[in-house]
Amino acid sequence: MCGEQEVIKKRTVILIFLLGLTLVSVGAYTYRYKNAFHEEKGLLNRTNYPESIYSGKEPQFKKEGELIFFRKETQEKIVRIDIEIADNPDKRAIGLMFRRSLPSNAGMLFIYEKPQPLFFWMKNTYIPLDIIFANGNMQILTIHKNTKPLSEKLIPSYSDSLYVVEVNAGFCDKYSIKVGDYFRFETKAL
Repeated sequence: MCGEQEVIKKRTVILIFLLGLTLVSVGAYTYRYKNAFHEEKGLLNRTNYPESIYSGKEPQFKKEGELIFFRKETQEKIVRIDIEIADNPDKRAIGLMFRRSLPSNAGMLFIYEKPQPLFFWMKNTYIPLDIIFANGNMQILTIHKNTKPLSEKLIPSYSDSLYVVEVNAGFCDKYSIKVGDYFRFETKAL
């Protein structure tokens, strides 16, 4: 009987330890993502945006470079798109907000200073999008397909990302782009 009670006590201690470890991990993960989301909090919570970024008129797509998607397995080119670049806090905060359309062969590339957990949302975004999160090697980590326009639901990267590509909803299915594939881009003086 004593041996059985010893085993039960040890199992209970181990279970409590594992439960505590899980809670600490979840808390740290939540804290990290919460802080990453609030990094640009001042911009994300705005209702009136800088005149230089949003003038009240529908923004028009401006080609600032090109991006090519490649297959992971074969390194074969999948598709090339024109990109607009969001590489500073103001541009990233606005993204594709207030637009009613996006050319079918176009997207927006978000570039961050360092890899980090990222959250996007569809506030003030009228077109459904596929949102593609990628690491510093431009390898696709997460894809959120057909995001809901005007939603304030957070869309997480699930892992540290340096790049995000937004394209029209259905793009990833149309070209069979999946996690593990990658892309390369170049900016041009156009």
